[in-house]
Amino acid sequence: MISSSKYDYAVHDLLGKPITIAEWVKLTKNPWSKENYVGPNRVLTIWTGVDAPDYDPNNERMTKTSRVPEIPMIYVTYAWNADLRITHSKRYKSMHDAELGHARVLELLSKSLALVTV
Repeated sequence: MISSSKYDYAVHDLLGKPITIAEWVKLTKNPWSKENYVGPNRVLTIWTGVDAPDYDPNNERMTKTSRVPEIPMIYVTYAWNADLRITHSKRYKSMHDAELGHARVLELLSKSLALVTV
């Protein structure tokens, strides 16, 4: 029989502390998130609690990362265009970093939209 730890799935609370799957499930019922639209683009930043690889929109797949394993990247920002393709993807270790990253993507999309409409 294979032994396992209660933290096998590497899930974390909003502060990055390891938690059990049962605790994570409770938190996912009402996750922290921010959502905005810039023209036809949707920007969503959300706490996932899961330290997953980054998504590479250019290759449309998850990427291997060289992050420090002790620092879980448990927040993520995605931006989708009108065709529902992911155009931006970035993971963060804290809510503060995620909020700043969300604002950067909004600014970037606003500037690129302004260039198109001029």
